Amino acid sequence: MAERRVAPAFAPAVTAAAAGATTDAVLRTTTAGASRAVPGGFRRGQKILLVGEGNFSFALALALGLGSGDSIVATAFDTFREARDKYPTAVETNVAVLQRLGCRPLFGVDASRLASDPAVASALLEAQTGEASSSARLPAFDRIVFNFPHTGGATTADIKRNQALLRDFLAQAALLLKTRSPGTPVKAGDEAQVLVALRRTSFYESWRCDVQVPVLRLVYASSAVVLRRIVPRCSCGTEGR
Repeated sequence: MAERRVAPAFAPAVTAAAAGATTDAVLRTTTAGASRAVPGGFRRGQKILLVGEGNFSFALALALGLGSGDSIVATAFDTFREARDKYPTAVETNVAVLQRLGCRPLFGVDASRLASDPAVASALLEAQTGEASSSARLPAFDRIVFNFPHTGGATTADIKRNQALLRDFLAQAALLLKTRSPGTPVKAGDEAQVLVALRRTSFYESWRCDVQVPVLRLVYASSAVVLRRIVPRCSCGTEGR
């Protein structure tokens, strides 16, 4: 199968009218109670990268929980049109609210080419800083999150494809984690982390997330698969259903 190549692109500005009255309603009912910390160790001020978003509901929940989306870079593999076709109402509404909260959702982002593809890296840097740049420098994040990666299918060949996706993603994510100078004290929970959510099923467990980690100098944190970084720290977590 030929490799798909899509240029990353920011979501078009979605007006409240286009998204419906839901946008203002969501903002009114949720931002009032927003806190600076949410479950999972996320805190306001952290630089957070989300990859593999579907309808951006996780990105929206996180931004609303933190009370702001300006430190979140939320991305999807689908193009904006593909995502809107899959989730006709949710995508426009969620993107509209995220834009109001200061987040600029990106579409057409391949999680296996986050740092190696200059176009993707440049778009991520622009999303993080708010400014277009021709700089070759990479953005740096405190948290990089991939919820339920899956290439599709459930055959032995699909297991290998999903292992390759996970391995390639982790290799790319390790290049985008923040690093600290040697000797700098780091409080527990403040380490740069990669977080991967997987279902607790035999198919997902056959990917052997723990095996992908040592070669990338990432340490496998727990049976719930959260990868933390020794010098990157990464955390891979499984979720039961």
